[in-house]
This record gives sequence, C-alpha cells and structure tokens, in this order.
Amino acid sequence: MAQQHVSSAARRYAKALFELASESGRQDGVFTQIEALGKLAEDAEFRALLPDPRIESGPKAKAVLGALGNEVDPLVRGLIESLERRKRLGLLLEIPAGYIEFADEAAGRLRGVLQSSGMMEENQVVAIEQALSQKTGKQVSLHCEIDSDLLGGVRVTLAGTRYDGSVRGRLDQISQRLAAAELG
Repeated sequence: MAQQHVSSAARRYAKALFELASESGRQDGVFTQIEALGKLAEDAEFRALLPDPRIESGPKAKAVLGALGNEVDPLVRGLIESLERRKRLGLLLEIPAGYIEFADEAAGRLRGVLQSSGMMEENQVVAIEQALSQKTGKQVSLHCEIDSDLLGGVRVTLAGTRYDGSVRGRLDQISQRLAAAELG
C-alpha cells in the first residue's frame, strides 16, 4: 500500500480501532481486514463510490462489507457501521493507512519506498532493508518502485527521511559544492 496523507479524523478512528483490537487480542484478524480495505481504497471505482453524495450510506456500507467477505471482524463491522451512521464513510479511504502506522509503530516496523532506475534483485532489496534496520533499530520493509528519471543507484524514503544514493543525487551534491566554492 502506497504511503498517503491521513487526516486527523481518520487517524482518531484508526487509533481507536487499533486500541480496541489490541485490548481484545484480535490485532492479526483486524490487521488483515484493514489491509484488504487499504487495497480497496487504491481502486478508482471504490475511491469514487465512498465520497459520492448521490449514493446513500447504506448501500455504500453494504458494498464495503461485501467486499471484505463473509466473516468481517465485529470491530471492523462496528467501525463501518459507525462511519455509516455519521455519514463519514469517505474516511475509509484513509483509515487503513493510519491503522497500519499504529500497528507498525507498536511492532517496531518501518515501511518505506525504494526507488531505482530498474528492477532490483531480491537479495539487493533485502540487503538494503537489513542495513536500514540496523541503522534505525526497527524492522524495515521497503516497497520497490522504478523511477526512470534516476540514472542509477537507489533512493529510499523512510519515515519522512530521504536517503539518496542515486547517481543524480550525487551529481546534484557535486554541483552544489562547486557552486558554493569560491573561485579564484
């Protein structure tokens, strides 16, 4: 799931759901269903459905519950029904990202994005994850993306910090140093 902005309202719902799941020992089941909601939130039709004021909340909630399958955890069902009553189902587009942030923080995990100019071997990605895990003291998991603007090397964004080991990044650093140097 790609990183996204989470509003303060969605963050409050995500935190409440995470705390309830933790207290009841149902983190794994809720986490799985929240991840499924996150995947739904990436679908263009789903993204258009939830905030659409022309469609009543009831059918929207039924569509969401139907997409999650037959055995929806009571906490997730309660969240969806609460959002339906408050006419705030659109927050379901952000709540999964907020919930995953809370779950990752509690588990000592960090998720990030690894950009490279081409496909990377899995062992290379694992090596980068391990190096960053040692540096941060947390278990790092990277989502790989190809950025055709990179000439070579990699760029990692992790917890709001960018680690730029790309050729373009190095060239930019050299250019800045040369521009800052006093000539003659």
